[in-house]
Order: sequence, then structure tokens, then C-alpha cells
Amino acid sequence: MPLGPVEILAICAGALVLLAGGWMLFGLRPKKPRTDADSGLSLNAQQVPSGPRAFRMSESTRIAFSLLLIIAGYHLIVWQFHQNWVGVQLRREWWWMWVLIGLGLALLSHAMDRMEERGGGDGRGSAGGA
Repeated sequence: MPLGPVEILAICAGALVLLAGGWMLFGLRPKKPRTDADSGLSLNAQQVPSGPRAFRMSESTRIAFSLLLIIAGYHLIVWQFHQNWVGVQLRREWWWMWVLIGLGLALLSHAMDRMEERGGGDGRGSAGGA
């Protein structure tokens, strides 16, 4: 089964998505806590928000997004080959359902981050007791 230009383009796109997920998983990790020399306080990279508000995300959301990208990139690649060549893959016929599930999980995780931000950032939202 020779690969045509569409399959080669999908493999390249899958490789880019896979690399983006790997970079997001390993390259965007928060730095180890460091100590401020003047105050002696421990500063964690997660405590200092950076970047546009829409792109800030919790550690769990960052990991979820990166794993979804890795899984999507992997499947963009393996779906271009014969089904019997690759042992681990989701059903090709249901690609639209996997995309909807992945987008739903990513958006839900991102929405939970925004709700936590509005609720005071203590992880309890508005339901926390005093």
C-alpha cells in the first residue's frame, strides 16, 4: 500500500501535533521552586501568572492538553497505515467521536480552571466552608 501525498501530509501533521504535545508536556513544566535571596521566600513558577489570561492553565490541565495532543498526533500517523500494521489504535470509523471526546475533555478542564480562578483560587470554589 503506497502512501500518497495526502497520507504523507497527514503523517507530517501528526508528527507536528505529537511534538507539540511532547513540548507542552516536558517543555512547559514549571521550574523547580527557587528561593528569593532578599526575602527568603520560596517562589514557585505556578504562583506567578504569566502570558495572556486565556492561555494560563493549571498543571493538571496542561498535562491533559499535552496527552490529548500526543494521542491525536499518534493516531494521525498510525491511521495512514494498514490496520494490521499497528497493534494499538482507536477505531478509524469513529474518528469524529474521539475528536469530540478529546475536545470536550480539554474544554471542560479549561473551564474548571476558569471557575477556580473566579472562586478565589483555593481549589474549593464557592462551596468551601470557613
